[in-house]
Parts: sequence; structure tokens; C-alpha cells
Amino acid sequence: MIVLDDADFTTMDAFPLRARFLAWHRGAELTDLAPRLRPLRSGAATALTRAAEARLRTATPAVTFRSDDAPFIVSERLRELPIAEATPIVVWWSSESALATEWNVFRERWGDFCYPAASDVCIWPADGAWILCYRRYEVFQFRAGS
Repeated sequence: MIVLDDADFTTMDAFPLRARFLAWHRGAELTDLAPRLRPLRSGAATALTRAAEARLRTATPAVTFRSDDAPFIVSERLRELPIAEATPIVVWWSSESALATEWNVFRERWGDFCYPAASDVCIWPADGAWILCYRRYEVFQFRAGS
């Protein structure tokens, strides 16, 4: 179970992957996204590292699909996963980069979160009911259960 409090979060300006989300704004202030994208402080991301790396290593997928298909196809495959739209999730890239958001934000903007060849990404809800791994070789792997 992941429990985060206000002290675990930082500003978007301090987030190492901030540039990935700048295109969303087209002139708007980054603070407009604060309610939907909540970057974690490095220490909080580090605290999740052991769990994330274990999940990336041991995730035996029940569902696997490529992310290099047309974006609308990938979005449809993500919509087909049994995840409620407003589910709070953690998106983890590394011991220095993680954020909290909602499943519907990730699902609709997955291309901003997942860059080919850049890094593996681990996505899961606070209760650990499922895991979604994005592999840098352009594959999504989903498995229910922690």
C-alpha cells in the first residue's frame, strides 16, 4: 500500500521530467496542472524504487501489447484494461522521478509519460491491485494483482 502525504510532493518546476509535460500548456502556467500531475520529491521517488524495480522484474503479464502502433490503437488498448478512470496512480521512472496522477490522465496522454528507448516505466495504484509496465522497447505489460 502506498501512502503519500503533502510532504512527499514537489512543484512541477522542480520535477526532472517537467519538459515532457510543457506541450500540454501552450502558454498556460504549469501550476494549472497541479491538481492532475503531482510530482514526487526525489526522496519519495527513491522510497518507491525497491517496489517499482521488483514489479518491473517480476511482472508476468496477462496482457501485452505494442506501443508503436498508431496512438489511437494504443489508447484503445489502454481503455480496455479493467481500471476505473479516476483511479489514483503512481507513475515511476527512476529513483529521482515519479509522480501521482489519475488513470484517465495517463491513459489519454500515455505518450507524454512513455518515451521509447528512454526508460522503463512502472504504473500502479496505491492498493497494488494491478501493475502496468511500459518497456523501453515499446511494449506495455499489464497484470492484475501485486
